Amino acid sequence: MKEFESFLPNSLTDVLETLDKERTSLKMKTDKRAYGKKVTLVSGFDKTTNVKKVAKLLKSQCATGGTVKNNVIELQGDQVRRATEILEKENYHVDYLR
Repeated sequence: MKEFESFLPNSLTDVLETLDKERTSLKMKTDKRAYGKKVTLVSGFDKTTNVKKVAKLLKSQCATGGTVKNNVIELQGDQVRRATEILEKENYHVDYLR
């Protein structure tokens, strides 16, 4: 029985985390910055999401730089396609704003 006690709280946390991800609809768009450089912006995270952790995942998977400002992830370059694929694998729903 002791085996299940350690298993249940973690699995419940995982289930709740997955439900939060599926309910959250993220907004993604591109923006132009100085000298015509493109930036991909990802916003719409709820308060329980660790945005820095998601940003780290996106930056490493997209092989690009970026930052987090006011719960908005900024990725260098046009990373819409790659970032959408990565976030959907992580069970997020992504809407692209033009």
